Amino acid sequence: MAVAIDVAAPPIAERTKHPFLTYDMIYEIPEAIKQTLQIVPAKSVTLIQKLKNKSTFYFTGCGTAFHSAMLGANTLQLMKTGFNYECVQALELANYHHSVSKNSAAFGVSHSGITKTTIDALHSVKEQGAFCIGISHFPNRPITQAVDENLVVGNGPDKSRCHTKCYVSSAIALTQICLSILEEQQAIDLERMQRIRKNLEELPELALKVLRSTDDAMNSLREMLESGHFTL
Repeated sequence: MAVAIDVAAPPIAERTKHPFLTYDMIYEIPEAIKQTLQIVPAKSVTLIQKLKNKSTFYFTGCGTAFHSAMLGANTLQLMKTGFNYECVQALELANYHHSVSKNSAAFGVSHSGITKTTIDALHSVKEQGAFCIGISHFPNRPITQAVDENLVVGNGPDKSRCHTKCYVSSAIALTQICLSILEEQQAIDLERMQRIRKNLEELPELALKVLRSTDDAMNSLREMLESGHFTL
C-alpha cells in the first residue's frame, strides 16, 4: 500500500549572491565582541561569587558551540594552582560518567539556546548537583530551564546558519568569566590578567582593521571565481 508522505518545500535562500548573510555576520564580529565585553562584567559579579567554592569546571556544547566553549576554557590554563577543568562533548557529558558533584560547575554553550544534546547534558549534571551556566544568544529559550544562570551575549543572533559572530561572542564571554574565576581564586598573576584584559578591550578595533585590510583581496577573488577566470 502506498504511503503518502508530506514533504515540506525546501527553504528559499534569502540571498543567492554576494553579499551573503555570512558576509554581513562576519562584519558584525567587532560589534559583537564590543557588546559582549560590556555585557559580561556586569552579569558576572554575582556569578563569580556563586562559583568561588567550586573545584571542578566542565565546559560543553555541540559543533561550533563546543569549540567556543573550548576556546574560552583554555583561559584556565593560565592558573598557577588549584582546580580542575575539562571540556566534554555534550553527548558524552549527558551519557557517560563524570565526577560531577556539588563542588562542580558546568558551562554549556548553545548559540540557539535550543540544542537538545547540550540541554540534556546540562539537565544531567544539574541533577547531580552541579551549578550550571548557559551561554546563548536568545532569551527565554529551553536552555534557561536547564541552568541556574543564563547569559545572553553578543549583539543579537546570527542570521547565517554558520554562527560566525556568535561563535566569537561565546568564546569571548567565557574567556572573561574564566579570567574572573582565576582572579577570584588568586590563581593568576595580577599583571598578566590586566594585560590580557587590555588586549581584549583592543580586540574589536583590531578585528575591524583585519576585516577592512582583507576585504578588497577577497572581493577580487570572488570576482575571479564568478567570471570563470579562476577555478579551485
